[in-house]
Amino acid sequence: MNGKNKRSHTALANPLLFAALAVALYGCGPAEPSPPPKQVQVQRFAGVTLPGHAADARAAGFKDCDSSYYGYTCQFSGKFIVLGIEAKAASVKLNGRDKFTLEPGKAKNLEGDVRSKPPEVISYDEITVAFAPPNYDQRCVDKAARTNPSASWDRPVGCLLNRNSIPGLRDVLESGSWQQVNSRRSYRYMHPQEGVSIDLRDNTAQITPVSAEIRDGTLKELANRRVAEKAKEDAGRKFVNDMAK
Repeated sequence: MNGKNKRSHTALANPLLFAALAVALYGCGPAEPSPPPKQVQVQRFAGVTLPGHAADARAAGFKDCDSSYYGYTCQFSGKFIVLGIEAKAASVKLNGRDKFTLEPGKAKNLEGDVRSKPPEVISYDEITVAFAPPNYDQRCVDKAARTNPSASWDRPVGCLLNRNSIPGLRDVLESGSWQQVNSRRSYRYMHPQEGVSIDLRDNTAQITPVSAEIRDGTLKELANRRVAEKAKEDAGRKFVNDMAK
């Protein structure tokens, strides 16, 4: 090979060498784009889309709004019904937090005064529902206490004079296959076929969307815990019976 051909061969080989080094260092092609963040599956409960934007809130009947730096609190106009129980009031809060991205680290939250943002970018993700305080027939309560002194402190739902209250809603939930799950501050209920959780505290209910994955995992854990507790109770009864023989 003469000098001219040798120089041409080297000039052609160098780009190939650089390409081979690039492949070895950086992989076999352009980097794959990161997958889009997982999105919340929109639910519908009690006639309300969860989560939703301002237009969804208005369409559902939340039209009477107060504004502040942090967002809008919009009250329901009319009678708000939860599983047949009539509420005293219901509201949603629209603000700049991203309610639609499941992964908090990828959520695109708005900053600054929410009143400066266009309505289509603000959203809500829960309904706050207020109920009338419960009213009981005291003679009924006293009779139940005499009949079963060891009963829990909860007054019998059969003694309620107004079922449009939190005890009335609890009765509907528990008779309708809703399961009470762990919560330190409230009674929390989930249903195997509903995409929301309902938290009862004092005279209010908080209705919040929940993913099927979280719901199913929570209910499975609850079922396993109940099986384990039953096994302990059965073992205890067997021991007592065996000792008595």
